[in-house]
Amino acid sequence: MADGSRVLQMGDGYINGCRVLVAYDFAGVGSNGAGRFDILESTGSRSLYLTWDIRHADTDSIKLNDHQMLHRTAPHSTNRLRASTSA
Repeated sequence: MADGSRVLQMGDGYINGCRVLVAYDFAGVGSNGAGRFDILESTGSRSLYLTWDIRHADTDSIKLNDHQMLHRTAPHSTNRLRASTSA
């Protein structure tokens, strides 16, 4: 969204509208894990490292590149998370 409330949308082989080229180095089980994703942006490829804890609850979170924590704010039927306002 233009207001910055949505920072991550994943699905159908895309992350934020960028095609996922490859996904690898997965670890974890069930709803808790980590993995690397190479995506194709308009300026070229970019590597992302994501860790996640997804239990379909208000406490769902994804950490991007070991520093940006994202928390669920959308209804559980979507795959949208926003940046945390707390440190």
